[in-house]
Amino acid sequence: MSKRKEFLHMVTFSKEETLPARSLRTLSQKELLELLSRHEKLGLIVNDELKIVMLEVETLEAMVKRIRELEDLVEDMELAKTLGDRVHALNTEWEAKPEVISYVDWFLQGTIHEKGRSAE
Repeated sequence: MSKRKEFLHMVTFSKEETLPARSLRTLSQKELLELLSRHEKLGLIVNDELKIVMLEVETLEAMVKRIRELEDLVEDMELAKTLGDRVHALNTEWEAKPEVISYVDWFLQGTIHEKGRSAE
C-alpha cells in the first residue's frame, strides 16, 4: 500500500466533510471558507474516491511544526541508542538507561543529574 493510501486510511471523514470536486464550480469562496470554518478538514471526491484534502493554513502549519518536533525526537532517540543507551552529563558522568522504561519515558524524566547526586 502506498504512503498516500496509508494516510487516507488513518484519516476519516464524515459525510458533511466531503463534497464532490465538481461542486467547486458552484461554491463561492465565502461558502468554501464557511465550510472550512465548520469542519477541521474537507475532502474532495473525484471519480468516487477521496483524492484531495483541504485544511486551513494554520492547521497545516501546526501539523508541519509537530511533525518536525517528532522527527527531532526520533533523531535524538536514535542517537542515544547509537551511543550505547548512555547519556553523557555535563559533569562527565554517564548514566545507563534502565531496562524497565522506554526511551521516551527516560528522556522525559531527565537523565542528567548533578555530580554526586544519585537518581531517586
